[in-house]
Amino acid sequence: MKILAIGDFHGKFPSKLKKKIKKEEFDLIVSVGDYCGNKQLGDLFFKHVYGSDQELWEFIGKKKNNQLEKKNYESGVKILNELRKLDKPIIGITGNWDPVPYPHIGGSGSRDKNWGRFKRNMKKNNIKLIDFGNTKFSGINFVGYPKSTHPGMVDKRIIKELKEKYGGKAEKKIKKIKGQNKKYYDKFKKILDRDSVFVSHNCPYYILDKIAQGEMKGKHYGSWLTKELIKKFNPFLVICGHMHENWGKKKVGRTWVVNPGAVVDGKAVLIDVDEERKRIKSVRFLK
Repeated sequence: MKILAIGDFHGKFPSKLKKKIKKEEFDLIVSVGDYCGNKQLGDLFFKHVYGSDQELWEFIGKKKNNQLEKKNYESGVKILNELRKLDKPIIGITGNWDPVPYPHIGGSGSRDKNWGRFKRNMKKNNIKLIDFGNTKFSGINFVGYPKSTHPGMVDKRIIKELKEKYGGKAEKKIKKIKGQNKKYYDKFKKILDRDSVFVSHNCPYYILDKIAQGEMKGKHYGSWLTKELIKKFNPFLVICGHMHENWGKKKVGRTWVVNPGAVVDGKAVLIDVDEERKRIKSVRFLK
């Protein structure tokens, strides 16, 4: 079975990549999310609220915020339509740019209001959504984890950072992180195993997750929970994204971790899977 792994569209599907994909033979599309995108919204988010508990509308006003969110949502719906036109079965998760019913990295939950409509559009475009769930295709179990939270763990360094940032409220934050980790772990231990393909929006912590530029350059920004799930359940394949600059593959024990790169940058990957033996035959990057 050949899988087209794809994601991080951010509202764009370059025609060059689309033409290249249409020439390829594959059986299934697996998307790691981030169908939506709006550059102005992103610039304002990082300028005003990234890493805080505040909402963007508090800085730019509700009217402008709603206008930008609408454009963001509409760009994602167009991508869903483009994926359907490829005329292949699609399994997907959402990313931090998509409407979701929970906060993502940075703390913003302002896109929640579009979640219902976006979910219906995914179904309308024949995309099997597996956020915090699973489905089977050609005898293989696909499990989806949509959150991009970094790092999702509580160690001495994180505790120190939280206390510096939140003071007396840090303990509440720590308790919340631990509670979420347990909640998600308990959910995944029922559906994830070594014969699974784990689809995670973010890369595993310290695996294909190093930031290449900006003030966070050189820091690892992957998901701790994704890494822990790999260590515990050893899925034979992990397909991840979020970290555009880390287009590539890496083997961790028996698990192949593959980041297909961002569609917005003209990147994707074809993964040839042996369904019977649950192993990877080949990985070919497209650009």
